[in-house]
Amino acid sequence: MKAKISNGKARQYVQDCKEFKANNLWAEWVHDEVTDIKNVRYVVYSYDRHWPLFIYEARIDAWFENASKYGTTTSKHKTQSHPHTETRQLHIDDMIKVAFLGGVTGLITPIN
Repeated sequence: MKAKISNGKARQYVQDCKEFKANNLWAEWVHDEVTDIKNVRYVVYSYDRHWPLFIYEARIDAWFENASKYGTTTSKHKTQSHPHTETRQLHIDDMIKVAFLGGVTGLITPIN
């Protein structure tokens, strides 16, 4: 169950990889669509699943950050939820692949 929080508390939830729902900012653990393994990736979103801001890939202990352009509110969401750790910046298309299509292997494996 996602905790209802204010956007100002999001960073601590992100750093702890806890699910939450704030004002148009939220996070969840997702399962791998390719392997069907549950809770393999922690994803922070602005508004909806089409715009992941940050992804924690648990299998390789790595954070990914959306480097694509976005609006003022989403920029604020990104500031409020940044995990304050090293991240690898990716274009939104690659963020979607990492989040939902096999994690980092989705970046190098063609999807048929």
